[in-house]
Amino acid sequence: MKICRNILSRLVVGAAALALAGSASRTQAATIISNTFTFTFDNGGATSPFNSTWIYWYNSPGGNSPILCDPTTDASNPIAGANTSGSGSLMVVSPLAGYTQNVFFGTFASNKYNAYDFSVEANMLLYSNISFDILVASNTPLSGAGNFGSIGVGIINSTSYGYQQFGSVTIPASASNSWFHASVLVDKAQDNLTTVPGIALDINSYGGYPLFTITNWIDNISANAPPAPPPPPPTLSPPQPAVVGLNCIFTTGGPNGANNRYQVATPSDSGYSWVGSPSVTYSWTITAFPTNTAYSTQQHFFIVNGEPGQYDQAADYNLADCIFLTVQADNHGGGVCNFRYKTNEAGGNGMLFNTLSPTNAANTNFWPVMPIASLDNPSAILGTWSLTFANTTNVTITAPGGLSTNFNMDPVSAALFVDPVTLLLGAQPNGNNYGSEVVLGNFSVTGNAAPFSDDFLTDTSLNPTYWKNLSNDTNGLVEVPPGSKFWVGWSLPATGFGLQVAPQLLSSNIQWVSLASLLTIRDNGQLMSLIATNNLPGTNQNYFTVVEHVFTQLQVLLPGETNAPNTPTGKTGTPNPVSLSTDNGLINCTVLAVDNHWNPIPGVTDTINITDSGGGVDPNNAALVNGSGVFTVYYGSTASGVTITATDVTTPAILPNTSSQFNVVP
Repeated sequence: MKICRNILSRLVVGAAALALAGSASRTQAATIISNTFTFTFDNGGATSPFNSTWIYWYNSPGGNSPILCDPTTDASNPIAGANTSGSGSLMVVSPLAGYTQNVFFGTFASNKYNAYDFSVEANMLLYSNISFDILVASNTPLSGAGNFGSIGVGIINSTSYGYQQFGSVTIPASASNSWFHASVLVDKAQDNLTTVPGIALDINSYGGYPLFTITNWIDNISANAPPAPPPPPPTLSPPQPAVVGLNCIFTTGGPNGANNRYQVATPSDSGYSWVGSPSVTYSWTITAFPTNTAYSTQQHFFIVNGEPGQYDQAADYNLADCIFLTVQADNHGGGVCNFRYKTNEAGGNGMLFNTLSPTNAANTNFWPVMPIASLDNPSAILGTWSLTFANTTNVTITAPGGLSTNFNMDPVSAALFVDPVTLLLGAQPNGNNYGSEVVLGNFSVTGNAAPFSDDFLTDTSLNPTYWKNLSNDTNGLVEVPPGSKFWVGWSLPATGFGLQVAPQLLSSNIQWVSLASLLTIRDNGQLMSLIATNNLPGTNQNYFTVVEHVFTQLQVLLPGETNAPNTPTGKTGTPNPVSLSTDNGLINCTVLAVDNHWNPIPGVTDTINITDSGGGVDPNNAALVNGSGVFTVYYGSTASGVTITATDVTTPAILPNTSSQFNVVP
């Protein structure tokens, strides 16, 4: 059997693996562009937005406010204020006195009346890079490295409506005297690239510069789409063992991924508090933790006041009151647990990490000193950790093996955590730990108004009674059920490719089995499919391949038949007869878009014509929906050896298909 554009991997088994604020008007039928698109900022003034509206997005200096065009400055002139043509540029003011950011964006729809008009989208897989010109105000102090820091370059994520970064560019010292031309390649291994509504940029001071207001001008922001060869076929990576339990997989790389939360949250905020109860214990088990991440990757448990909203993945930052408990690896194989809390500090976390002595309880910036308590368990990080509150203020942390520490919490602060509160459980990479994972085995809470216990080692999916997914990248929070064996990955882009497995290769009749229904995630530039033991046809060895599925033909399936890819006929089963009395002479046939090996191809919307050989009343032409359609044929009299034929009207080159024979009976 011929396999098109594939790569094989041999697996031996058993032988001695931030969110958008505002209202987006994205429509189901958005215009998709594929040519170079450039924002030139030529039609604005210093006091009003220009026609291709750009706005400050989130954090600093405040979301949803327009960025103004400066008609005195343009990239065609080397000095700010030297332009007299009125063509203009974008003047960006970033107040970064604290460790914060200024993310701003513009949409391809260029609607000056609605900055959130997402009706025009770009397929970024067809683009090579994003480029722009930047000029920095002449009196701007340089960083310690002798430059003006960096600027992040990316897009608006069409799924979460957050900022998705491709990379960043260092702004050289010369950018205060002349325009600097910057360019960042489109990272085509990332997700959400086919429906991109706009370009986004990020200037931040998280690295310690600039801790002041910085002004720059930006011009000719361009998504460039020169002709390019098709991408190479994907390659398989070696299978990796799957760990049963709640997997927090750090799937998003780059500087923005370090602070991603991979976590679950209770679906409501009622009954989870400890305040007023004699004794409440929250406990959880860590079954896997990445190595060589001392004091970096954290496993966390948060208790926050109220219920986090849709864009409150950083609930520990956004909400006012937070119990902040983290477990991290130490330098010798053990674990360190830190207990911190903040009160009355919505939209900040300075109270969690300051080291200044308290002045008074109202001073939320400097009180209390954190952490309140630290428990070093040098023997292990894996195992059960617990947090117990007795009589509201007495707190005990217990590590695997029974080592514990006890302390008292300020009663005024503790009282702020009376219901309603929400529990959050998960992990955060806090560094270049992408591709690693933290796995949790269970969680329980006892003694409160809503006690519960959830065993992640037996769950087949995330239990909605207890949890909802509240992650920056929900793709990286996975319940791996019992019976899971391996993760098998292949590189991106991989549009149109699918995973198959066979028990052996040394045969004249290799039986490849498609694995289209597997749980698949995107993990740092590749797709990863979860393979269960019952997915493996071989006993001691299995072979995987990634095959490009191209829509080449139709398939007609009758009641009683099932699609069976990689078999001679592409189906199994025997057609049921059609009864004039029982079925009223009606038969519902299914038409699939398939490849040469009968693998279903999703996304096809071609119009199909149905004809039959038995004098039936055929339906009108109709379009497939996501590669599939059901068509009803009516018969008024008996007939033998009847067949139904499907023909593609939209694309005549697609091979038609005639069904198996069936009978119409009384």
